[in-house]
Parts: sequence; structure tokens; C-alpha cells
Amino acid sequence: EIADSAFCDCTKVTSVFLPQSLRRIGEYAFYNCKNMASATIPEGITTIERKCFKGSGVTYLKLPNTLETIGHAAFARCKRLKQVVVPEGTETLGLDAFANCDSLVSIQLPSTLKTISRGVFWMCFDLQEITIPAGVTTIGEYAFFECHKLQHIYNYAPEPQNLSAIIRLGEAPYVTVHVPAASVEKY
Repeated sequence: EIADSAFCDCTKVTSVFLPQSLRRIGEYAFYNCKNMASATIPEGITTIERKCFKGSGVTYLKLPNTLETIGHAAFARCKRLKQVVVPEGTETLGLDAFANCDSLVSIQLPSTLKTISRGVFWMCFDLQEITIPAGVTTIGEYAFFECHKLQHIYNYAPEPQNLSAIIRLGEAPYVTVHVPAASVEKY
């Protein structure tokens, strides 16, 4: 186990390769490790805890296939993070999970995802498009607020979520929401 706040504010940490035997990474464990460019998180970890990597310099993430939940602000304010593939099996993106990741251009969400919590991609200025899997039943408010370059939301859910509160019209004025043809009338 890596204890809560174990490496919090450690500017000398540049990369993290965690052992396969690890089962828990505590809250704030790598919070504000600004020089940490990469983190490989082992299989067996099911939850990335609250603010675990918030404010780190991570540009590359290898997330485990055992992951189920990305906690509150787990990767928020990772200013250099460009691309994330969330593995199959993940069901929840917690509150503000990737908020204020200025450089995030691409995120791939798994078909197992059910919940995109409030503010998950808030202030991801470079995010241009996102695909929401069919199984997502909840999208929290402010999910895409201040995503200025967002142009396309591909929403494959057959039943609409409350989309009115996920983007602020005027901030991303040219957002096109694509939905399944059989569900257009519902949206």
C-alpha cells in the first residue's frame, strides 16, 4: 500500500512504476508531483483514489484493466496530460476526474462506463471530441464546461441524459451532438 499523501509535493519524482503486488494507492499519494512525466499503475488496482495524481506532470498513463473507478479529481490539473485510454471494466469517472487538464486532446472511454460525474472534463481546453458509450446513464452537470475547442459529442446512449447542463452555450458554440438515429426524437 502507498499511504495517503506519501509523495505529495515531491518535485524530484520524475516517473513511477508501481509493483504488481500493490493493491492500494492512497488519496493525494502523488498530488502535485509536477515533474512526474509518467505513471504505470499495476493490475489489481480497482480505484484511483481522490486527488491521487492531481497537479502532477504526467503526460502518459497506463491504467490497469482491473480499474473500476477513477475518483474525485484523481487526474485534475494534470496540465501536460494529452491522451488517456480508460480501460474496459471502468464504470465511474468521479467528480472532476480530469478537470483542468489543459492539454488533453484525446480520451477513449470504455463500453462498461455508466457514470460521468460532475465536471469530469471541465476546462479541458484542447479536447475536440468525445464519444460517450451507450451504457452511460448519467452525465453530471458541467461535464464539458469551458471545453472551448469541443466540436463533437458522439453520444451512443439510446436514452438521453440531461445534456442541457453539460456545456455552456457560447463557450463551445459549434458543438454538434451526434446521437443514435433511432433515438433522435428522444433527444
